[in-house]
Parts: sequence; structure tokens; C-alpha cells
Amino acid sequence: MTKTPPTNKNSISLEWDLNCTKDEAIDILKKNLTSTRFTTKTVRGRITDGKFKIWTKTFGMRGRSTVVGLGSISNKGNQSHISAELKFIFPFSIINLNTKKIILLVATNVTSFALSLVGNLINDYQILATIFFPIGFISTLITVLAFCKYVGESELLDLKNFLLKNMGSYRI
Repeated sequence: MTKTPPTNKNSISLEWDLNCTKDEAIDILKKNLTSTRFTTKTVRGRITDGKFKIWTKTFGMRGRSTVVGLGSISNKGNQSHISAELKFIFPFSIINLNTKKIILLVATNVTSFALSLVGNLINDYQILATIFFPIGFISTLITVLAFCKYVGESELLDLKNFLLKNMGSYRI
């Protein structure tokens, strides 16, 4: 049974039956975790007792990856079964913005910073700065997170391609 359920923008779920044993599948993943390279990214991970966690590491970048893959490999007679879920980590997983919401967010950002600037420059309108500066700060933060998620969508596909490249020829 090989199935790839429908995906949403936050995750990709994979379930495959493989024509190799669990130990062979684990060895294949271990061998390719350090040698697989996608342009400037490498796939890193940990495998313990049939469970694995994989992520991408971009050359020259520090910090955490925006996408992680969690999965397991189990025995099924002379065959094995792999199941994995590739997903965005928190806080990127809660950001779901379409084009209209992004336009509204940017408009709110610009308007709130303009009103807070007016409140700081004119002493009679100091309350404007008190009200609209936090709104502008929060909308800027959400905009930055949405941009990071947009850039990180390639990492989601890189992890999927990593599993397809290394385990695809063993799929039943």
C-alpha cells in the first residue's frame, strides 16, 4: 500500500510500503543524511530505534530550520513501512495568510506607524502613539514571520524530495 494523502500548506504526510527490511531502510537513511546536498542545503537528522527526525541546514545560516520531518520505519514481514510528516515548526505553522490578508496586514502596518509618528511629533496627539505603535509592531512581526514561511516552503519540498530520492526506488 503506497499512499500520499492530500497536503495542506503547512505539512506533507507520506506513507509508503518498502521492499526492503527495516534495518536496510534505516541504513539507507543514515548513509544519505550527511551526503545528500541540494544546492546550498544539506539534510541533517537523527535516527533512533526506527524513529527519525530530519531537517535542512542551509550553508552559512545559523538558527533553526523552519521545517522538520518526523517519521518512523516499521517491520512488515520481509518488507518495511515508512510514515513521515513534514511540517512547519511553531510559530510558522500558525501563519496562514492569503494575498488579501497580506495586503490588509501591510496597510495596517503602514497606517499604524504613520499614526504613531504623528502622535510622537505632535504633543496633543500622544495617545495615538500609545495605541498604534503596538499595533504596528505586531503587524510587522506577523509580516516578517509570513515572509520567513514563504521562503521556508522550499525546505518542505526539499525534505519531500530527499525521501523520494532515497526511498523512492524501494517503494512498492
